[in-house]
Amino acid sequence: MKTIKLIALLLLLAVYSASCTSIKASADYDTKTDFKTYKTFAFYTAGMDSLKISDLDKKRLLKEIHKNMVAKGYKHSNTPDVLISFSLIARDVVTVFKQFDHHYPYDLSHKGANWTYGWDYKGEIWKIGTVPLQNNQANKVSGTLYIDLIDNSNQALIWQGKGIANLVVNGDMDKKDERITILVSEIFKELPGS
Repeated sequence: MKTIKLIALLLLLAVYSASCTSIKASADYDTKTDFKTYKTFAFYTAGMDSLKISDLDKKRLLKEIHKNMVAKGYKHSNTPDVLISFSLIARDVVTVFKQFDHHYPYDLSHKGANWTYGWDYKGEIWKIGTVPLQNNQANKVSGTLYIDLIDNSNQALIWQGKGIANLVVNGDMDKKDERITILVSEIFKELPGS
């Protein structure tokens, strides 16, 4: 029985941690394109200078995109078959939720109780009391990363990968690197023909 409880607890923790780091990836592409004909790539840098992200984050993204393209069998070249461009759109997400007011001015200490979670002590009877709810909010930054593959011969968009993830990792650079690695890898799982 203890084993079943332990397994259930571990499963619950795994689901919880996965939901906290949720990344959604998808892609759209030209179905008439034979991706196996493309062998080389380079970055289309013209639009990257205007991105409103730090140069460090640009380097992180370039490194991860390069790593994923090489892992898919492409080679970096000065005369590429495919040009790669990316863009990032960030938006603030505000979640408002109600929560028990733990600072409820209900002094129960004279009855031996020193907590205020909605229970009221009346003589010998415990009953659910009315505890006011307070509005709380959680703020996070959600970002959408678009990665475009462009056919260099005709400048046509042939593939666009999209990944959505929470961007703020509270200053932990290892988590930030890991987050970018996972985000780019999930997007490139959607690349056909490689």
